[in-house]
Amino acid sequence: PPTPPPAAAAVEAKMELTGYSVDDFRQEQQTMFINAMASVLNVSPGAIFIIDVEAVEQGTRRRRRNTLAATNSSVAVKFKVELTFFDETETVKESLVTTDPEKITEIKTKLTDEGLTNVED
Repeated sequence: PPTPPPAAAAVEAKMELTGYSVDDFRQEQQTMFINAMASVLNVSPGAIFIIDVEAVEQGTRRRRRNTLAATNSSVAVKFKVELTFFDETETVKESLVTTDPEKITEIKTKLTDEGLTNVED
């Protein structure tokens, strides 16, 4: 296949996923994540690169009723999306930087559809 055109721009982002530990988030899960993000962002999976996966420190407050939630593992996935055109960066940012419940549900659905079924709200 032909070589894709060089990237004119890139966007780096970090997404926190509750329901996975660093040990759980191996190559297979990283590939699922890349495929899900490619679907959300309407880019090729080859344009997405995982830079780092790190554990997220849980809060130190532990009330009796919140003990279960406080013990859930989370990872922060830092990734880069390479884009052919600079003006695509705004679209990617709008898709990823959101508090819109519908967009968040869409991202979670794509992650689950790709096989990351442990992702929690």
